[in-house]
Amino acid sequence: MGASSSQTYKLKATTGKFNTHRSKYTDAQVELIKQKNADILYYFGYTNHPSEENSCAFFDFKEHTKEHLDKYYGFRRDNDKFV
Repeated sequence: MGASSSQTYKLKATTGKFNTHRSKYTDAQVELIKQKNADILYYFGYTNHPSEENSCAFFDFKEHTKEHLDKYYGFRRDNDKFV
């Protein structure tokens, strides 16, 4: 697959944008998801990062803990252990 194998997501041809369905969630729903699932969101890279650009960051955290940042894209590190 070459370089494309490290690409997390491709833009959909129908929209050409990431996070186009954000409007389907209320702010309260997004906040509840962030509260309950922060560990998982960081692990899979669905969050923003203070020093890295992330086009897949559906969840924007204003403050980051060291614990959460250590989990950021953790699934990639775990995958590398088993390859």
